[in-house]
Amino acid sequence: MVVAGRALDGIDSPGLLIAMLKHTAARCEAEGRAATLRMSPVLEQAAAAEGGHTLEDWLAMLEAERAEHAEKKRAVAEAAGPPPSRH
Repeated sequence: MVVAGRALDGIDSPGLLIAMLKHTAARCEAEGRAATLRMSPVLEQAAAAEGGHTLEDWLAMLEAERAEHAEKKRAVAEAAGPPPSRH
């Protein structure tokens, strides 16, 4: 499975995978694209508790990682300065 150009097959944590899918579904909805994600409550509870992290923990880690990547990208763009003008 590929989400936003990233293969999800190398993810060993079911909790992280479910958190990524929930995050992706929420972003799709926020962009006005319909998204439905369904799983059994037993699977969701087992995966969310995997590794000692709750689903909210996994989502918070994903958001922190996204924010870190966005900040790095912004810093690189700022350091590069404006593109040269063409006349």
